[in-house]
Amino acid sequence: MANIIRLELAHNFEAFDKEWPTELIASRDAITPCKRSFEESYVRICSIQAWRINVVRPLNLDGPEAFFFEAQNDLLTSHWLARCGAFRPALKALRSAIENIYFSLFYKDHSVELAQWELGKHKLGFTELHKYVEAHPLVDGRSLAKDCLAELKSEYATLSKAVHGSAKAFRMTQNLEDIRLWSADPPSVSKWAAREKSVISNINLLLLHFFYEQLQGASKRDVRNIISCVIPQSKHGEIKASLQVKLRT
Repeated sequence: MANIIRLELAHNFEAFDKEWPTELIASRDAITPCKRSFEESYVRICSIQAWRINVVRPLNLDGPEAFFFEAQNDLLTSHWLARCGAFRPALKALRSAIENIYFSLFYKDHSVELAQWELGKHKLGFTELHKYVEAHPLVDGRSLAKDCLAELKSEYATLSKAVHGSAKAFRMTQNLEDIRLWSADPPSVSKWAAREKSVISNINLLLLHFFYEQLQGASKRDVRNIISCVIPQSKHGEIKASLQVKLRT
C-alpha cells in the first residue's frame, strides 16, 4: 500500500512540475500591460547598485558590503516575484531588504559584533537595529532622516503583516478550493509597486545621511544622477540645504 501511495504521489509531482511553469508564464503575460511599473522598479534598484559599487565597496568592508549586496539581491528577488505575479513572497523580500540595509549600517561601525555574528554569537532584531540607526550621530536631529526612518518603520510593519500572514489583504489564496502560486491581478502590481517605491526611496534618503560627505560638490556624479531619479524632487532642496548634496532636477 505504501508503495502504491508513493507512486501516486510521484505521478502527482510530475504533473505539478509540468503545470506550474505554464501558469507562471501565463501570469507574467497577463500583467505585461503593467510593464512600466517594473521598468520604474528596475531604475530604483539600480540606485542601490550605484551605492554599493561607488560608495560601499571602496570602504573595503567585506562583511557590511555582504549585507548590502544581499539587500540588493532581495530587491531584485522582489522585482522578479512581482513580475511573475507572486506578490506576497515579493513583499517578504522587500522586508528582508530593509533588514539587510540596517545590518550593513550597524556592522559597518561594529567590527567586534560582526566577528561575533560570524560565529553565531551576535543577534539583533529590527527594533534594536532601528533604534541604533535612529540615534546615530549622522541621523539624530535631522528632520529629513527622522521622516525617512519613520517611513521605513511603517513599511516594515506593513510588510511584516505579509510575512506573518496576519492580514487578509496579503493572501494569495482567495478561496478554499484553489492553490494560487501566481496572480494575474494588475491592481496587485500597483499595491506592490507603492510599497517598493517607498522602501527604496527612503533607503536612498537614509544612505544619503550616512554617506553625504562622499557626495558633496562634484563627487560621485553617477550616484547622484541615479538617486535623483529615485528620491522625489520635492526633497531635493532640503537635501541640498541639510547635507550639501546637489541632486539633478
